Amino acid sequence: MLSILIPVYNHPVLTLVEELCRQCDKLAVEYEVICLDDHSESQIRNINQALKEREHVVYEELQENTGRSKIRNRLALMAHHSWLLYLDNDGVVISGQFIQNYLNAIRQNPNAGVFYGGTVYSSEKPAKSFMLHWTYGHQLEAPGAEIRSARPWETFKTNNFLIRADIMGKISFDEKIRGYGYEDLVFANSLKINGFAIFHLPNPVLHTGLDDNKIFLEKTKDSLKNLSYLHQSAKIGETRLIRYWRQVQGLLQIILVGSVESQFEKYLYKQLLNGNNNLKLLNLWKLIIFHMEQKSLPKIR
Repeated sequence: MLSILIPVYNHPVLTLVEELCRQCDKLAVEYEVICLDDHSESQIRNINQALKEREHVVYEELQENTGRSKIRNRLALMAHHSWLLYLDNDGVVISGQFIQNYLNAIRQNPNAGVFYGGTVYSSEKPAKSFMLHWTYGHQLEAPGAEIRSARPWETFKTNNFLIRADIMGKISFDEKIRGYGYEDLVFANSLKINGFAIFHLPNPVLHTGLDDNKIFLEKTKDSLKNLSYLHQSAKIGETRLIRYWRQVQGLLQIILVGSVESQFEKYLYKQLLNGNNNLKLLNLWKLIIFHMEQKSLPKIR
C-alpha cells in the first residue's frame, strides 16, 4: 500500500520515523519506511543507525553524496508499494491523523495520482540571525491548500507529497540538477506537461530546519543559479521572479551598469545578512542576482 521515503542528510530522523510507524501501525496499513542517507556526517549516521532495528524500516547509507534529485529517484526504485510518500528529514508530523488524511484523500479521489500536503512554520519568532528564513517561510512557503490550489504546479514542493508509484516510474527527478534549488518546480513542470494534476491538501508538516541569515542567503543564491540555468534551457515554467524580471530587465540594463550592479548587490546582501527581514528587499536582491546570472550564461535558445 504505502512506501514512506525519506532522503536523509545531516539530520536525525528517529522521532519522525517513530511517529510515522506509530500512525501506520494504528491503522493496520501495509507499509514500509525507507531512509537513505546521502553521506551525512558520521555523528548523524551513528544516531540514525538505530533505525536498522525497527520493524518495517529500511535504513541504508550511501558512500558518497549524490544530490537531492538522484537520491529521490533511488528511493523510488527501492520502494515496494503502490503509493510513495516523500518527506524531508527536517519535517515534523504535527497531526495524529497525518497518514489517515492521505489515505482518505486516495479514497476520495480515486483517479488522482499526486497530492501535496503543505508546510507550516513555528509561530514562535526565532533569534534575529534566523529571522530572514522564518519570515520568508511564513509569508511565501506556507500558504493553505486553497491558496496553493490556485497555482497547483507552481506551489508544489517535494518536502511532503504522495504520488502513485507508476507515475513516479514515468516522471523522475532530473539528475542533471546537482546544485541547490528548483528541482521540485522542474518535477512539477514535468507532471504538468504529462497531464498529471496535483491535488493540494491541508495536511502539512512543520518545517524545523531554519537556516541562519548567512546560510539562507547562500542557499538562495545557489538556487538562483539553478533557476537561471533552468530558464535558459527551457526546463522550467514561469515563476513570479521570472515574470517580474521579464517586465523590468530593460530598466535593469540601463540602471545597473559598470560596477553599480555588484555594489548594489553587496549593499543589499549586507542589509539582509545583518537582520533586515524585509521581503521586498530580499526580492530585489534576488532579482539582481538572477539578472547577473542571466547575463553571464551563454544563450542556448
